[in-house]
Amino acid sequence: MKSEDKNETALIEMPAMNLPSPTEIGEKIHKSFQTIYKKLEQQIEEAEPDVTTNAGREKIASLAYKIARTKTGLDKAATSLTADQKEIIDVVNKERREMRDDLDGLRDRRGPRQNDHSGYFQGAGAQRFDKVLRHLTTNSTRN
Repeated sequence: MKSEDKNETALIEMPAMNLPSPTEIGEKIHKSFQTIYKKLEQQIEEAEPDVTTNAGREKIASLAYKIARTKTGLDKAATSLTADQKEIIDVVNKERREMRDDLDGLRDRRGPRQNDHSGYFQGAGAQRFDKVLRHLTTNSTRN
């Protein structure tokens, strides 16, 4: 083994995932909403309905309904986006757990951990080790 290998941290960089930042997502949603809002606002200002006539009152009701439906549609789209993001988080967490477990298995394949003394002593040595270990664990629970 080369001396430079001993000093290596054994970290391997993961390729960057190009997910949008929260700021980018917020700006995109805000920009889309502002576009929709301005269109609705323009329609309301251009309408100039006459509240004294039945047709004018129906026009007001129609615009109010259009705004309510737009609000519901935007809310559904945002809810869907949230659900999609939660699904992404769940997939990332699942993969992270599997990677961690796989790497733990790879690490443990080399042999017992430094603090794992099971199987180190054999015969009379193992009996003495077990006796000392029992003594230490029973005394530590009494304190």
